[in-house]
Amino acid sequence: MISIVLPVFAVIGLGWLAQRRGWLGDGGAGALNAFVFRIALPPLLFLAMARTPFEAFGQWRFLAAYLSGTAGVWVLVWWLAPRLGFNGFQARWLTCLGATFSNAIYLGIPLFETAFGALSAQPVILIALMMNLLLVGGSLIVLQAASGEGTRAAIKETLSNPMLFAIGAGLLVSWFDIALGDGADRLLSLLAQAASPVALFALGVTLGVAGSGVRFGRPQWVLLVAKLFVHPALVALACWGFQADAINAQAAILIAAVPAGSLVHVVAARRGTLETESAALILLTTAVSVVTLTLLLEWLL
Repeated sequence: MISIVLPVFAVIGLGWLAQRRGWLGDGGAGALNAFVFRIALPPLLFLAMARTPFEAFGQWRFLAAYLSGTAGVWVLVWWLAPRLGFNGFQARWLTCLGATFSNAIYLGIPLFETAFGALSAQPVILIALMMNLLLVGGSLIVLQAASGEGTRAAIKETLSNPMLFAIGAGLLVSWFDIALGDGADRLLSLLAQAASPVALFALGVTLGVAGSGVRFGRPQWVLLVAKLFVHPALVALACWGFQADAINAQAAILIAAVPAGSLVHVVAARRGTLETESAALILLTTAVSVVTLTLLLEWLL
């Protein structure tokens, strides 16, 4: 399994090294992330949906299982947060977000494609969409409402996410069985092929930016256990309870075991709370997941 995991994390490491050595210059991280999020990733998501028979989207059990397992971790960490020194509604909410939001887009999709094949990424994409809307979009809305700010801008930002449009368009193409022209298919496929490697490299660059001056304390290690061990365990239990089919259950368990996503740090930075702590959690879970994901894939495959 190391032959699957190591190349993925090697690309992340190259991105981290490039950022730390200053090879990309000013603005490199932002440009890479913009390319992935707005140009390369939408075609990947669109094609994954468009090439999937519409009947396959009737599989809801793995989504319910993932949501149930995630809710279980959220409740646990909400209770633990004050005991880790995270007091107040906003700090507790962001702590829960860090323990439940997986880096499904930048790491989960490339890893799942490497392990199971590019055509099998549809369940991962659906999980990623659900969690981005509920956890990231929902967090922006809830935290702004809790602080007495208006929520209109957060709702608009959530609904204008390129992921939402790409997946929605792909679902329509699948539903109406629309054939893409050769030229359009080649263009979208070419951009989609760039999404995974550039996303991994951009993740490394982001970790290089966020990791300056962070320290790993007891709270980060406790949250690491919640993210990398408790989260996939509860999702696995829920998949068994909901009787999710094998490939979808594997996708749900793997994504639950993926380290904390970089958007956790983005949300924390926007709120001006736990910026350093969230960066430390992302770095720590990413580093340790090299081992945990290798062991998990050994079990899943």
